[in-house]
Amino acid sequence: MKKNKVLMKMLIGISIFLVFIMDTQAQNEGDIIGVYRGVQAYSNGGNFNTKNFQCTEYVMRFYRIIFHAEIQGRGWGNASGFFSGGAKDENFSAYPNGSIVPPQPDQILCYGGGRNGYGHVAIITKVDIQRRKIEIIDQNRHRSNLYLEIPISVSNDRYYISNQGLGSSYYVQGWLGLGPGMFSNGWHGDEVSQVFLETLIFS
Repeated sequence: MKKNKVLMKMLIGISIFLVFIMDTQAQNEGDIIGVYRGVQAYSNGGNFNTKNFQCTEYVMRFYRIIFHAEIQGRGWGNASGFFSGGAKDENFSAYPNGSIVPPQPDQILCYGGGRNGYGHVAIITKVDIQRRKIEIIDQNRHRSNLYLEIPISVSNDRYYISNQGLGSSYYVQGWLGLGPGMFSNGWHGDEVSQVFLETLIFS
């Protein structure tokens, strides 16, 4: 019995050590640690004040590459300004947390609060209403893990995304989807109609 306990403690110790090693050796700033729809996400190297790989940088780069949509961020300040600024200045369709419209893959999940009130933004990669979860990819939340599974609940036909995963100081403002003014005459830059594009993406 004592040998088993000692062995168990040794195994636990080794596991903790390996996790520590993996984390400390986890990617340096700028290393690729995730990809979604061909758009690479980069490690902040443990530096949450990184100038190059903020959460907003990934979201803006994703929309530029996938949708040919330039998000200007006109004076929004930090990520916390994306939800209101995106709807006002960029013609995104804004859905507040608790909306009757469910989130969809490729949309922008927006948070307020957090460290110094800077907020956070991420790209939604998967929505599974039946299993009550969504998945996101982002930058500058974790040094090596850019994928996060978040609970979503439905009450009175309204959809609520949990704050779980980012800390109690964050709160979900809502999600941003493609708006009718984001494409010239309703057409995507590659001459694919907006309606057809959204059918492919959101089906």
